[in-house]
Amino acid sequence: MAEIDIKTPLGATKSESRYLNDRLDVKGARSKLQAAQLKLSQAQKGFAATPSTSKVYQASADAVKRAQAALDEAKTEVARIEASAKADYQKAFKKISGKKDKSEAKTIDQQIEVITKNIQRFKDSGQSTSELEAQIQDLTDKKNKTGKYAPKVEAGAVVGDQGAKNEPTTDYISLINSAGKYIKDLKPADRRALSENLKRANFYKGPVLDIYTDELVQAYQAALGANQARSIILNEDVSWGQFLQDKIAETAALGLGGAGGPAKPTGTISISTPLEAAAKVETIFKSELGRLPTPEEREKYAKELIAEEKKTSSVTKATQRKIGGILVTEYTGGIDRDQFLQDKVRKLPEYSNTKAAKRTLTTQDLAKTAMANGLNLQKNFGADVVAGWVKRVENGEDVDLFKNLIRKTAVIGLPDNVAALIDSGLDLDSVYSPYRKSMASILELPENSINLNDSTLRGAITADKAMTIFDFEKQLRRDARWQYTDQAKEEVSSAALRVLRDFGFQG
Repeated sequence: MAEIDIKTPLGATKSESRYLNDRLDVKGARSKLQAAQLKLSQAQKGFAATPSTSKVYQASADAVKRAQAALDEAKTEVARIEASAKADYQKAFKKISGKKDKSEAKTIDQQIEVITKNIQRFKDSGQSTSELEAQIQDLTDKKNKTGKYAPKVEAGAVVGDQGAKNEPTTDYISLINSAGKYIKDLKPADRRALSENLKRANFYKGPVLDIYTDELVQAYQAALGANQARSIILNEDVSWGQFLQDKIAETAALGLGGAGGPAKPTGTISISTPLEAAAKVETIFKSELGRLPTPEEREKYAKELIAEEKKTSSVTKATQRKIGGILVTEYTGGIDRDQFLQDKVRKLPEYSNTKAAKRTLTTQDLAKTAMANGLNLQKNFGADVVAGWVKRVENGEDVDLFKNLIRKTAVIGLPDNVAALIDSGLDLDSVYSPYRKSMASILELPENSINLNDSTLRGAITADKAMTIFDFEKQLRRDARWQYTDQAKEEVSSAALRVLRDFGFQG
C-alpha cells in the first residue's frame, strides 16, 4: 500500500508504517517474534552440538521442534495483529479521504457550473465551445476518478496497494474483515468442516460444531493472517487450501493439538548404528571396569543395546495435556543407553571386585591425605563419615572435595598465611617440611621419624605466627636432646681445646 498520512487524535499525521510502529499491540507481537527467532536459533545451535549418542539428544531435537512451533505461532500472531492494525488505519484513511473527496467534488462542481454558464454565452455569441466542453469533461473525470485520473494498478498488486509487486495478490485484509459474515453465511456442514480443519491445523481450540461462534471467527482470522504471512515470506500467493493442508501436516508432525482436543500421543525412536553402539559399549566398560571390552564383549553388548532400542519401551512419547489452561507437552519413556549398558556391566563378577578395589583405593587415598596433615582418617572423622565419602566418590563426586575437607580441618588454629597455602592444595606435611629437615639435621634424627604431631615441630608454627628457620634452629639448640648429638659434643670439645690453648697447655 502506498504511504499515506492520517490525522491522529493528537492532531499529528502518520504514514501507515509509522502508525504500525507506534501501535503497542504491534510492538508487543513483533517483540515476541524476535524472541521466538532467537530461541529457535539457540535451540538449533544446541542440537547441532549434541552427539546423536548423547542422553539429551532427543530432548534437544524436541526443543528445536517446540521452538519452531513457537516461531510459527508468533508469525501468525504478528500477521493477525498487523492486519487488524492496517484495517484500523484504512478506516481512518477512508474517513479522511471521503472528506477530502467531498470537498474536492464540491469545488469541481462549482468550476463546472461557471464553465457551463460560459458555454451558453459562447453559444449565444457564435463562438466555439469545444475547449470549454473539454474542460468540463476533464473536471468530470477528475471528480469520478475516470480516464487519466483512474487509479493505476500494476500487474500482481492489490487494488489500492500501489507498487506492492512482491506481496500476494489476495486481499487478506478484506477477507479478515469479512470473516464473520463469511462464516455466518456457510452451511452448517461447511462450518463443521471448517472448524474441524482449523482445529487440526492448531488454530481453533474449541469444540467442533456446525454453528456460528466468535471463537471460530477468531480462529479463521488468525489462519488467514498466517496464510498472508507465509505468502509474503515465500513471495508467492499460497492458496487457502494448500496452506491449510500444509499446516495440518505440520501440526501432526510437531505433535501440536488437532481435531478433538490435544494431540494423541506421538513418539520418536532412535536406533544406534553398530558403530555407535560399539563406541558406547567401549565408553561404559572404560568407566565401569577401567578397561576396554574384548571384541566378543563389544559385539555382544552392542547387539543387545540395538535390540533394546528397537523395542516399544524405548520409544520417547510426547503427550499433550492442559495445565492451568495452558497446553503443554510431556515427554516420557525412552531408553537411557548409558544406564542400560551400566546395568549389564554391573552384573559381571568383575565389576564387584573392581568396585571393592576402587573403594579400597579411595579410602587409602583419603588416609594418605589425612596423614600428610597430621590426622588419622578413621579416628578423627569416624568410620561412617569416611564410608559416606567413599560412596559419594563412587557415585561420581571428585575425591579432591573430601581431601580439601581434611586439609581445612587440619589447618584450624593456624595462621592465615598457612591456611592460604592449604587452600592452594598443599598438605601440612609440605608446609612443615623445611622445619622437619632442620630438626632432623640439628637433633641428628631420621627425618621420617619426625611426624606432624611432634610438639617441637608443631611449635614452629603457632596461632600467632610462623617462626623463621633461623629462629627455629636457635630454639632446637636449646632442646635437651641437642646436647647428646655429635655436633654438640664437637662444639664442646672445640671450646675446651680453645681454653687449654689459651692457658698454654696445648700447642
